[in-house]
Amino acid sequence: SRERRWGAGQAVRDGDIVQVLVDFDSNSEIRRPLARGLLGRVREVDSDGDAHIDFDGFQGGEWVFQENLGNLKVDLSIDADQQQRISSIDGQAYTLRELIEQWYTTQHIDELRDQWWPAMKPCQAPQTDARSAVFVCFRSRPPHQMLFGVPVVFDTPRHSTAEQLTEATLEKLQERFGEDLSEDLIFYKGPDVHSLRDSEQPLIEEGIRDLGYLGDREYLVTEWPFEGGDPITRALLDATPREPRVTHHDDEAVALEDCFEWLTEQEQLSEFDAVYCSKCKDHRQMFKQVNLWTVPPVLVLQLKRFAEDMRQRLSTPVKFPVENLDLTKFCMAETPSFPSTGCVRAGARVEIHGLQSASGKELNGQEGVAQYLDSASGRFCVQLNPDDPPGKWKKVKPDNLKPAADPDSEDSKVEAIYDLAGLCKHVGDARFGHYIAYVRSTVDGKWRYFDDEIVTEVSATTVASEQIGAYVLFYLRKDRRPACWESPRTT
Repeated sequence: SRERRWGAGQAVRDGDIVQVLVDFDSNSEIRRPLARGLLGRVREVDSDGDAHIDFDGFQGGEWVFQENLGNLKVDLSIDADQQQRISSIDGQAYTLRELIEQWYTTQHIDELRDQWWPAMKPCQAPQTDARSAVFVCFRSRPPHQMLFGVPVVFDTPRHSTAEQLTEATLEKLQERFGEDLSEDLIFYKGPDVHSLRDSEQPLIEEGIRDLGYLGDREYLVTEWPFEGGDPITRALLDATPREPRVTHHDDEAVALEDCFEWLTEQEQLSEFDAVYCSKCKDHRQMFKQVNLWTVPPVLVLQLKRFAEDMRQRLSTPVKFPVENLDLTKFCMAETPSFPSTGCVRAGARVEIHGLQSASGKELNGQEGVAQYLDSASGRFCVQLNPDDPPGKWKKVKPDNLKPAADPDSEDSKVEAIYDLAGLCKHVGDARFGHYIAYVRSTVDGKWRYFDDEIVTEVSATTVASEQIGAYVLFYLRKDRRPACWESPRTT
């Protein structure tokens, strides 16, 4: 894989590639400073769990004892791509790991990785009908070098040389902009789109053997030679897709309560995001889950209206209640004990209960602050007294903790039910737009529409109809409802 994935340093094994997370000294007899970002290969892990590591630029190996392995992270992607490539060093075929194993004693690991891709070509040709996805980005010229515009994306046969890919790219650019482009455009390549802003790796390189086929994906960038006022550049800047105007039906809309259901669903991490398990001594595909402890008197909700690449506006209709948004079932503080899959917010006040041992019974009924979850034992660390140091914090199972009411807070005594107080509406697309507000007055309880200097009175039905435009919602908890608002409806 061209993208790196990392795991915990405590899980190092013989042959692993590691990187230093924070500056620290090695545990060798001569303690050498290991700088953040330094790469190395684990020569061996002894029976005590201490690692002997060959770091780039060091003569001989350095010892890192088990207690310091948390200062390292392990490269989990080193074996993700088993494809062999032809080395420019000796002309032999290697996987990425094989290349590092062969040459790490004479070259830095980062240099070897950079050689493996993109300088080294696959040694096995793809199937004759295989195609490569090509991403072409645009960047301005130095000194203000930056990516701009919307990339051109197309596919082309993997059985293509660099010259053929250049010709296909120029053809696609001409199709897009309807202009004759200079054949003097130079295309640079990179391992991913994030590398293209600074890439100086030409697509066509003199003296480099071209095997005549591409990878699954190719990322290119060209320095755009035109000025901002020319028609091609204006077309490039304005090329963000516009949302079509579509009439949405109620059965296509998503309820705001459903959004909370999705937010709090349990999710299993991918194999690339595996977490080291101290019990089984291996990386596992763990589960993660977002839980709400309590919700505040004023609740501000931002709907996800833009795709992750920020190039497309999402116009999914979202049905939101103007009154009686009930979030009670999502608040863990409403439960008698923490669910086994739950997580306690740092700083939450808890009460210990249900311990059966002689020493544990003495803790029952005591209250404290949950500081963090100890991953090794699966227990929460509870500070019973404000002055207790971490060494005196009690480790308690989730089943033996329950919410403790804050005597100084009124929030724990009210239900998590809300009424809408305001709405921010977005109109436009991902690059351009305008914001409009709907606000309910705390003086007369009426809804009003604000569009710059235009202010008009509207109905609650009009506000509720903004299912596509709604971007940010502002809710007030029932106990904070202004007296001037009419009696709330119960349905």
